[in-house]
Order: sequence, then C-alpha cells, then structure tokens
Amino acid sequence: MTEMTPPQFPDRDERSLSHKTRLDLGWEALTEQLAARCHTGRGAALGRALAPLGTIDEARQRQLTVSEARALQDSGEPLSFGGISDIHPSLQRSEKGGVLLPAELVEIASTLHAGARLRRHLASRIGRAPRLAAHAERIAELPEVAGPISDAFDEHGALRDSASPALGGLRQRVNQLLGELTRRTDSLLNEAHIAPHLQDRFVTQREERYVVPVRADARTRIRGIVHGTSASGATVFVEPEEIIELNNKLKLAQLEVAEEERRILADLSQRVEHAAPRITTNLAELAYLDLLDAAALLSTALRANPVALRPEVDGAAARIDLRNARHPLLTLAGTEVVPSDIVLPLGGTLIISGPNAGGKTVALKLTGLCALLARAGLHLPVQEGSAMPWFTRILTDVGDDQSLERNLSTFSAHVLNLRHFLARSGPDSLILLDEIAVGTDPEQGAALAQALLEAMAQAKSTVLITTHYDRLKALGASSAPFANASVGYDL
Repeated sequence: MTEMTPPQFPDRDERSLSHKTRLDLGWEALTEQLAARCHTGRGAALGRALAPLGTIDEARQRQLTVSEARALQDSGEPLSFGGISDIHPSLQRSEKGGVLLPAELVEIASTLHAGARLRRHLASRIGRAPRLAAHAERIAELPEVAGPISDAFDEHGALRDSASPALGGLRQRVNQLLGELTRRTDSLLNEAHIAPHLQDRFVTQREERYVVPVRADARTRIRGIVHGTSASGATVFVEPEEIIELNNKLKLAQLEVAEEERRILADLSQRVEHAAPRITTNLAELAYLDLLDAAALLSTALRANPVALRPEVDGAAARIDLRNARHPLLTLAGTEVVPSDIVLPLGGTLIISGPNAGGKTVALKLTGLCALLARAGLHLPVQEGSAMPWFTRILTDVGDDQSLERNLSTFSAHVLNLRHFLARSGPDSLILLDEIAVGTDPEQGAALAQALLEAMAQAKSTVLITTHYDRLKALGASSAPFANASVGYDL
C-alpha cells in the first residue's frame, strides 16, 4: 500500500491575510462608495486605496476632521473642488523641460485658482474647521504662475494679443498681409491673362500658399509655381508670380507669430517647472481634502457618527460597544436594515447563534467593517456614544475558501485559516469566524471549535463566531470570557 503524503500547509503572510479580511468583509465595495463621492480623480484613487492608519491618534484626528467637513456641508458651506484637473502628467512634462500646450497651461492655472479659493474658504472658517484649515494652509496660491497664465489666455483657451508686448503687433502684420493678399488675388481672377484659363473663379490654399485653380490643359499659360493637382487631374493649382512675394512675406510673418507664441508658452511652462514641487504638494493636499469631504458625504449617507477609540491598554474597561449599528453596504443599497447592538469586552468571545438567513453573518461582517472604518479614521454607521477598541489585526474566515490549486477541501482550508489565526492571536487581534469548524463530523467539529476558542481566549483575542453547535452555546452560557448572542426573524 502506498503511504499517503500529508498535505503541506504553507504559511500565509500578513498581507495575504489582510487581503482576505478585506475580501471577506466587502471592504472594496465600501471604499468604492467612498471614491464615488470624491470630486477629483486623485481623491477617488485615495478613496479606493484607503488603508488602516498607523496610530490611534491619527485615527482620532481624522474622525474629528471628517466631522468638520460634515458640519460645513450641513451648514451649506461645503468644500468646493470645481476647476481642479489631473495636471500631474503636465507637471511631469514641465519638469523635463517640455513646452506645455495651451490647454495644459489653462488647466494648471484653473487648478491653482481652485486651490486658492479653497484655501481662502477654509481660512475664513478656521474657528469651526481648524483641522481642515491647517491642511488648506499647505496649499500655495502661486499667483506668479496662475496670474500670468490666466492673463495670457482668453476664455476659449487661445493666446491673447496682449500675452506679450510683441505678439499683438506681429499678428496685426499677418492680418495686414492677409488683407493685401486677398485683394491682390481677387483682382487677379479678373485679369485677361489669367481669367480665361481658370477652372473655377476662387482662390484656395495649397502647402499654406495662396493659389488659383487652373485647367490642366492651360497650366503653361500662367506663369507661377505649381503646388499640386486635383484628384481627377483636371485642375492644377498655380501660385501666380504676381503674388509669390506677398506669399513669402505672409509666410515669414506667420512664422514670426508662431515663434513668439512658442516663446510665450515656453516662458509660462518654465514658470510651472520652477513651481512644480509646490504644485505637487497642492495636488496632494487637494486630493486629501477631497477624500475628507467624500468621507463626510459617506457619513451623512450612512447616518454615521465618530466613535470613541480605546486602545488595548484600557484593559477591562475597553470593549466593542456598537449601538444601533447598521451594515453600511446594506444601508447604501437602500435595504431596510434592522439595527443591532453589539457589545463585547476586549478579549471576550461572542458566540452568535440563530436560524439560517437570520442575520448572524451580517452581524459578523458589520463588526469587522466597523473595526476597519475605525482603523481608517472614518465615522461608523452607529449611534452616538458607541466605542471600538483599536485592533491592529483583523482576521476573518467567512465563506467557502476551497482551493483546487493547493488540493485543499473547504474544511481543510478552513482549518488552515484557523491555524494561522491561532498563531496570530493576541490582545490586539479581532477574529471573526463564520460557522466555525463545520464540514466535518459534528462532535469532532464542536470539540475542535471549543479547543480553538479556548486557546484564542487564553491569548486574549477578541472573537466573534457564528455557530449551530450546542456545545459552544453551552460554553457561552457557563464560562467566562464567553458570551452568547442570538438573532432571529421578525415575522
């Protein structure tokens, strides 16, 4: 008989476990809702990439800042992000010495003006929004960049004649030559040595030179330069010798205008280049303010509130205390959500039981999402007075994690997750387990589940599980730090 090789259980790093947590809880769907409320592309990118903050103080400060943004929205004085464009590619080109296009320069000036308006808006409300105003103070107004650009272009994005001392005069010279050339060519159409040989009585352009359409059979009857033929070959476009010098003068004048326009664009681009680091800082601050504003809009949509964030050093006083909590994704989907009160001391284990489709998994995911929102410094969809400990590690095992590639059954993958979670148990860990130790013999599964929960409790992890096992319900009824909770149908 061939001896069977035991399955290999490769270790999973923190990044993969964190990814699984976000996937299990639907974190990306929630951050997409945040991104959808941003006004700028860079703000939306920050929303989609929203990650836990490093310290509890950072999270508390962000909660307070989001509260300021929401208060301004509620009072009809929201932050304005109109006129802001994604000018980062243009900045990169300018830093390499590139000459920017008129549209790029106009977008840069518009973004700078928008930043200046937002800065002044918050500066005038520093008493009510000091944290937002502190961010806005980092926005440089840069009038030496925005002013000359705005002065140089009209409302259609074209360079004004006044963009430089020379440009207006050069353009006027071009217009004079155009007028003279038009009058001269119009008179040529009626002259006896040209009129009989024309295919049509009009003047056109070929190779940026003014020409007249001559019949192919009469092309040698008019002295001048041939600049091409029609598609049929029946017409030859000739520049009569009488206007060659005028065409030359016009071409030279147009080249002088183009060179002056290029010089103006280069000068304005150089201004942008010199200010690029400060403009980059502006973009970062504007994107972050956009994220905060979107977080406030999301808070309003969720009827959310800031919560007390309590670190694990508070010991027995610290606890999960979510009052009238509502699952954020269900709320945003327009579902009528039945609020839940979820209370659990830090280091405790809550055993949730009840019928299928009765809301056990929703309660589990709600708690996990609230923990992630707290780590990100956002408001939670709960009643005022709620609290959430500061969990540095949130571990979830929700749903079918079967892996055909690693030849793991659903139960084996489940046990593998539990093994990883047990190795990472500790006072700073929140562990969420949906239908713990199912998929095997009920007696063995219940015994395994009890052993795991007792080990996690000994490590002082905070644990929420859903189960149908009576053995675990009995554990919750008789042993600290275990507690029971149940869900049911409101018929």
